[in-house]
Amino acid sequence: MNRILSEAYWRQRVAKDAMSGGKPIAEVARIHHVSRMSVYRWVKRYDGRVESLCERSHRPRSHPNEHTPEEKALIRRAHAHRGTLGLVCLHMVLTSERGYRRSMGSLCCAMRRMGLLGNMTIKLRQVMKNDKLSVIIAM
Repeated sequence: MNRILSEAYWRQRVAKDAMSGGKPIAEVARIHHVSRMSVYRWVKRYDGRVESLCERSHRPRSHPNEHTPEEKALIRRAHAHRGTLGLVCLHMVLTSERGYRRSMGSLCCAMRRMGLLGNMTIKLRQVMKNDKLSVIIAM
């Protein structure tokens, strides 16, 4: 039995103890060394199955700034036509000719997620040039 399932069984015992009605929720929480609000949350979530008390994912379902499908298609087309270009040149082509408005780091992350970078490793280095801090992408 893994940790998540054993924790769910423990939560089930606490929820059943609280729903039995013999003791107040605060006392059940004190006995099991958890907060009163956790017991209320588990009782509310419990539907008779252990799976209802398992930990849920905290991963967001979407991100407001993620690349749109149109932008992803634009990146794929540009990479297919100009695949031999480096990342910097590809970014320049996308911004000047295609209207791409995102940063080079964003393009790099999107290409990595789409599997277009292959095994290249991208390193961002900060370098001082003419008393200005610049970011250099080294592959």
